[in-house]
Parts: sequence; structure tokens; C-alpha cells
Amino acid sequence: MPAWIRLRMALVCAVAGTLLSACFETRVAEPDKGGNSSETVALVGGKVVDEGGKSVSGAWVALVPDDFNPVKGAAVPSGLIAIADAKGEFTLSKVPKGRYGFEAKHPTDGTRLFSQGMDLKETVETIPVGTLRKPGRVRLRLPDYLKVAGGSIFLPHTRFAWPVTGTVLEHGYLDLDSLPASTYAALVFSRDTNLVAADTLARNLDLLPGGFINVGVFEGWTYSKRISLNTTATGSFIGTPVYGFPLLVRLDGTNFDFATVSGSGADLRFSKPDGAPIAYQIDHWDAAGKDAAVWVSLDTVRANDSAQYFRMHWGKAGVEDQSDGSAVFAGIGFAAAWHLEESAAGTGIAGIYRNSAANADHGLDSSSTADQVGVIGNGVFFRDGEYIRIPSATSALRPPKAITLSAWVKPTAVDSSGGEIASMGNDYGIRVAANKEAYVFNFNNPRYDSTNMIATTSGVDLMDGAWHHFAAILQSTHMDIYVD
Repeated sequence: MPAWIRLRMALVCAVAGTLLSACFETRVAEPDKGGNSSETVALVGGKVVDEGGKSVSGAWVALVPDDFNPVKGAAVPSGLIAIADAKGEFTLSKVPKGRYGFEAKHPTDGTRLFSQGMDLKETVETIPVGTLRKPGRVRLRLPDYLKVAGGSIFLPHTRFAWPVTGTVLEHGYLDLDSLPASTYAALVFSRDTNLVAADTLARNLDLLPGGFINVGVFEGWTYSKRISLNTTATGSFIGTPVYGFPLLVRLDGTNFDFATVSGSGADLRFSKPDGAPIAYQIDHWDAAGKDAAVWVSLDTVRANDSAQYFRMHWGKAGVEDQSDGSAVFAGIGFAAAWHLEESAAGTGIAGIYRNSAANADHGLDSSSTADQVGVIGNGVFFRDGEYIRIPSATSALRPPKAITLSAWVKPTAVDSSGGEIASMGNDYGIRVAANKEAYVFNFNNPRYDSTNMIATTSGVDLMDGAWHHFAAILQSTHMDIYVD
């Protein structure tokens, strides 16, 4: 695979879809406060059966108080636990009046039951017949702010809780196995055993018997938006899949409410349809001007397809910015990607233009202008004799076999020799020729060899007052030029 150097490359993905906002917050009761009164129900009775309707002798049953704290370490009071008799029946006496969940387990085969929302307030209460079913499983992908072991993930109003250990953090996910099939209002994380501060990770989990739910990292984010790709003939048609592609997402006042995101996009996140996080980098963010550009790393762009999508999430206070250019560009073969977003007044600032793909090959500023409007966020305007230079280029910019250069350009004037766009000394580069054509050279074979190559276009005008995307693939035996 050829290494890539990119100055400004863009395939723009229009943002489509509707905002999805949470309309409630799960409130977790403080521990050991009696949601149940001092009055008691004289007798609570019920029956447990299997899926065939047969009584389950020896079934373990429990009433779980609605304000039970599952991470405190205390067990359900023994007075709320019983074992079913030979007919599958059980009774509990002197149960405090209040709201409960009902849990039951088969003594041997692993089938379970859990139901919530039972109000026990009469002198004698009969619980509806409980049918034991196969349990299900939930896989929770951990949010990126969980970096230190400690605390617990739990289901409120149940006795189900799981500690966040170092092993869990290493895996990046937590499997909640053998959960009774039920509908759970929320899945919550808290570092405090008293549940004073709790963070909702997911809502409304409807777990079917034997079912599986894959909970994404960002279920607890307030807002979510689906971003669709159309690579059919009605969109940006491609006939073969593209692997390892940085996709540009543009946001503006027509498709995004900048007032709902934290700061400069600190809580912005992206995920695959299965909830797995996607690496991204914020190239440009102007909340006041309602304009942003974000690169999202897609492992595959499917060919001739209009069903592919991923999700954007935001609306989560207190999380750290996860924008990471290296995760986007270096991971898919880029040697360098300069966004040219960092310009400042004056010249001579070393390393100001950052290489997003690596921690090296940053550019020294020899352009006297500050930010200029570009195709993607801001760019740089170069007067005669101005440039951006890499003082000590690494070997990544001198690949032995092939390299691809690309840039967004809008040249206005050149001298008799043309104008440089990007080059590695006299090794290789792309230029605007004096006749306004696109010009590519490759003297890397070696410089004095007769195989040195130069190529130009015919009939292209790079100085027509419009922005142009100029790309070139340079290999040992041939070169390819692409304009727009």
C-alpha cells in the first residue's frame, strides 16, 4: 500500500436524520431509606412454574425492594426470601408494604424470572404465577471515560450489579450474563456505593428469553444522529469497496444545533451500527459561526450501497475530548495529514502546522497571513516566497516504493517556473505549471537516473478562480494525476 501525504482531501458526507433526545432521567433512590412503610402485609403468596406450566419445586424466590442498593454489598433481607414447596408455591409473612420486584430461579436448570413494579399494600397479597424462562445476556461496551478500576455497573431496582475491575477495563466491555428476561428501565454506573452520583449508560433494555443485547458505548449520550452513505449511482457512485477511508462530516446551522454540544465538541463521538466506537478528528470547529468539519475513520465504504450508516453522538457533560488525528489517519496508511488550521499572524513559528497522522513532521510557518477560508475549515494563503517547511523530514515521507500526494488548491498567480504545492525537496512533488496545468515529478529512482519522471495534464486550468482537488500517485514505474 502506498503511503499517503495529504494537505486537504475531502469526500463530504451529508448529515441526515433526526435528533433523538432522552426525555427522562432514571432516579436512583438513596440507600437504606425506607421506600417501604413500617406497616406490613400479613401474607404474600405465589407460585412458580416452568415454561410448560409445570410446578417448580425448590425454586428460590425473593422480593427486591424498589429502593434496594445492589452495589452496597448487603443482601436482600432474609424475610423477603423463600423456597417454593413441592407444588411450586411459597409464602412470605409480615412483608413491609411498598413497591417490589419479584425474582425467581430454578434450582438446577438456570431458568429465571424477574418482574418489577409490584405494589404490596393489602393485608393479603397474591403474586401472579411466575413463569421461569431462559435468561439472556447483555454486552456493554465501556464508555471512554471509564479508565480507572472502581465503582459498579448495576440495574436499578434489582439486585444485579457488576464491579468495574482492571480486567473489565482491559477488555473494553462487560458481559452481563444470565440475566432474567425482562424490561429494565436503565443501566447505570456509579463510583459511589451510596449512589449519590450515578451515570446512566443505557435506557429501556428489553431482554427476551435467550436473547442478547449489544449496548453501545454512547447509549447514555443525550443526542444521536444517523449519518447515511450513498455510493449508488444516485450518490457518490463507487464500483468497488474502499477500505480504510477518512470520511469528512460537515456540520452547519442547518443540520446541527451547536448549542447542544459541550465547548468545542468535547463530547462529540461516533459509532458503528453495533455500538463500537469509531476514531475521529475535529478538523475545524466554529460554534459561533455554526460551522464544523470532522474526519471519521471508516474501515470500509461499501460499493453501490445506500444502506450503510454510522452514528454521531453528543450531549454528555464532563467527558474529555477524544478527537485524535493519529487514530484516524495513521491507522489507514497516511504518512502525514496537514489540515492547515493552526495558522497565526507572523512567521517563524516552528511546528505550528501539525501532522495529524504522527507526532513528527510538523510544519514551520513561513506564511505571513493568519487563517484564510478554505474548502475544509481554514487554509493558508501563500505570497511569493512564502511556504510551510518540514525542517527535518522523517523516513515516513521518503517511502521506498510509492506515495500519494493530495491537496485542495486555489492558485491565483505563479511565476515563470510555476508554483509549488507540495514536494519533498527534489525527490517528488506536485506543482501548478506556468501554463496553469497540473504538474507532477518523481526523481526518486535515483535523481540522476534516466527513469526520472515528469507528467502534466492537458486542458486543465488550475487558476480559473475555483478550488480544485489535486492528487497524484507516484510509483517506481509510472505516475497518475487526478484533478477534481
